[in-house]
Amino acid sequence: MEVHLEDENGDKGGKNDKRCVIEARIEKKNPIAVTSNGDTPEKAFYDALHKVKRLLSNEKEKIKAH
Repeated sequence: MEVHLEDENGDKGGKNDKRCVIEARIEKKNPIAVTSNGDTPEKAFYDALHKVKRLLSNEKEKIKAH
């Protein structure tokens, strides 16, 4: 897994200007990437984490079905 945090506005303020990208790689599968924006790095991270957990759970169910 890779996690990238970025402040899209740099020194400028703004709403939802913190971005988190999480990329997960599963062996023999295409990478899964999610992006989330928030007012704080923590908010962006936890929102992205929730998204990637949901996608990985769905992928796990697909693998089990085969």
